[in-house]
Amino acid sequence: ISHEKMERIKSCYNQVHPEMEKYIKDDAGPRTKYEDLDWRLEVVTGTRCLIKQTSPELKLSLRLIHGRSSSVNNMRTSLTHLNKIVRKLELAVQESESAAAKRLSKIF
Repeated sequence: ISHEKMERIKSCYNQVHPEMEKYIKDDAGPRTKYEDLDWRLEVVTGTRCLIKQTSPELKLSLRLIHGRSSSVNNMRTSLTHLNKIVRKLELAVQESESAAAKRLSKIF
């Protein structure tokens, strides 16, 4: 990223930063926090439709805290979809560790 582009990004950020900060503090309400994640692998070893086949599925139970209350979110996914999610998360982590991302974090 050129110095000129970096300066434009910085000036745009500085213009909207106070309003964003006010919104986050005033209007966002209590933050949602992670409490617990339970998981279970279920494998169907055969049904009328799945003769001599297996169908692995992952069941996740995510517990979140919202202020003083908590909620449980139940999810089901196949291992194929879970692998895709993991790959996308790994790419996002790699991108956040890139040189350009580190420069931006140092500036702001």
